[in-house]
Amino acid sequence: MKPRVHGIWNLQRTLQNTNNSDNLDFFINLSSAASFVGNMGQSPYAASGTFMAALVQYPETAKMPFTTIDLPVVRGVGYLSDEKKREQITSQLGTESVDANDIRGLIAAAIRKEMRDTCDGHCIVGMNGVKTTPASEQPFWVNDTKLSHLLRLSTLTGVDAPDAAQSGNEISPATAIRQCRTRESAEAIVVTALVQKISSILMRPVEELDPASPISVYGLDSLVAIEIRNWITRELEANLQILEILTSDSVPALSGLILRKSGILTPDVKTEWGLDVEARGQE
Repeated sequence: MKPRVHGIWNLQRTLQNTNNSDNLDFFINLSSAASFVGNMGQSPYAASGTFMAALVQYPETAKMPFTTIDLPVVRGVGYLSDEKKREQITSQLGTESVDANDIRGLIAAAIRKEMRDTCDGHCIVGMNGVKTTPASEQPFWVNDTKLSHLLRLSTLTGVDAPDAAQSGNEISPATAIRQCRTRESAEAIVVTALVQKISSILMRPVEELDPASPISVYGLDSLVAIEIRNWITRELEANLQILEILTSDSVPALSGLILRKSGILTPDVKTEWGLDVEARGQE
């Protein structure tokens, strides 16, 4: 508790006492989504993060350019760069994950004071997955009253199953891919799931989307691309860069890249289908 609570409080007092607060451009606190939804075994950590958020509203500090960003699980950095640890924490916390590039973008927005204008200085990241998660798999915090609008969004978008439609005997894309015997059938499943995802995000009929066209023709901005990237990570177990999505020549080309990077397929299957050769060729 002390480094986060007393450390920030001492900085705030020092800035006020030296009359530097009027010249302060920004003061950014990186907190955790756990402070907003709670997390078993982390009450001191959650409490100190809540303190960071409270600073934004506290009368004595509200006039200062404080911004608190509640981050979800971070991929590829520090303790959670280990995939098994990351999956465990992601499952426990029930949020989507971000990477270092996402954090840099968030900090840039905080420096530009965009978060002061749009979310009153308190930005909570990683909860958008509620809209694309089946009702039976929603995280523990989804019924919290203060988050009820997220559940309503899920209902409004008609999502009671993943985008690849899980109802009756239908199965998830990951399960379907594991049952495939050929590369062509696996790619077809990924193409269908991607088109349905893009259709859902853009609120355009599937029939209007041409899988053979470059991804750029859909006019995806970086935020939409991040949502698609997070969905690919969650549903298809493949970690892609935003540019890899935005610069794809077509949905089938993107599907092939996803299969090359996906953890769904075993190394033996990738070798059999020639995916490992293509991956080495790209490197």
